[in-house]
Amino acid sequence: PNPVGSLHHRHSSSRSTHALTLAMAKGPAKPVKPPPAKPEKNLYGKALDLVELVRPHCVLCFGLLATLRGKVAPYASDEELVKVLCGVIITFFGARYMATIAAFEAFRMVGWSTSKRCLLKLYDNYLKAVEASVKDDAVDADADGFPDVAQIPLEQLLARKGPLVLKSIDPESVSEAMGGLYAGMAAVLATLRVRFAATITLGATLGDVAADALKTPVTALASKALADEHAKFVPLLVVYGSRMAGVSLAFALQRFAVAAHSAARGSQLLADGLLAVFVRAGYLPSTQADDPQLRSALQLALAVTGVFTQFYHGFGVPFPLNVFLLPLSLFESLLVAIVGI
Repeated sequence: PNPVGSLHHRHSSSRSTHALTLAMAKGPAKPVKPPPAKPEKNLYGKALDLVELVRPHCVLCFGLLATLRGKVAPYASDEELVKVLCGVIITFFGARYMATIAAFEAFRMVGWSTSKRCLLKLYDNYLKAVEASVKDDAVDADADGFPDVAQIPLEQLLARKGPLVLKSIDPESVSEAMGGLYAGMAAVLATLRVRFAATITLGATLGDVAADALKTPVTALASKALADEHAKFVPLLVVYGSRMAGVSLAFALQRFAVAAHSAARGSQLLADGLLAVFVRAGYLPSTQADDPQLRSALQLALAVTGVFTQFYHGFGVPFPLNVFLLPLSLFESLLVAIVGI
């Protein structure tokens, strides 16, 4: 036998026996408890996670806007900046947003003063409700490290948040504010629908005039070219086809009129804003900025440029401005859909 191998075998056996003796002396190993499972979040908890995910990007965007506003501040106040921006949109793209502009004009004339007070009341109640909800979101009654509102079912969440919001707001002020806003929106919808109906009426009238002139010659030609069972539908097709063409023509004429009106209206805002910016930046003395001839010439030049710009772009918004004005375009489409219902 190999004496070296025997010695190595005896040494290994001795170590194994020693390890087994120590393990038996310590007793059975305690089972390791798995970490507590993270509770599944409900819809409200997922929404809170989404808000936390989006918040840094929103803060970054607002920071960039604040930086840009700080650089522009020496040259334009908030009111002057709003005039310039609104003037550019109305002057050069007014026909694209004719429903939005008409709604704004109607709202400004009819219900802005009342609606402004109503909006401030609603905003005050909203802040109270948000403050109470934020405090409730931080409650962890079962001390598991996760907010209770992120774990309970939707029915319990609504039953919990509903009384909390109702207790935080003033029902009388909310009712008064909602009534004022409803009156303002009703005035806007009535104005838009009246304009919409007037355009359709004009188009139908133009179509009827065209149908009276075309019905006889077209019917005579159709009777020679078509069979009797097909020719009898020609007068009806002439009437409805003429009306459709008349309505299309009426809307085209309205868009041309809106382009001219928006260019004239927007040039006033844009001229006021630009002159104020030039005075603040030191490019123009204040006495010269008050010259009515200079103001009128600037308004006329901007209005003519605005009309030709809208015609050139086919009453649309070119790229990349259409990307920045996408929210306004969506609002315009929503207004047109509501008025057309």
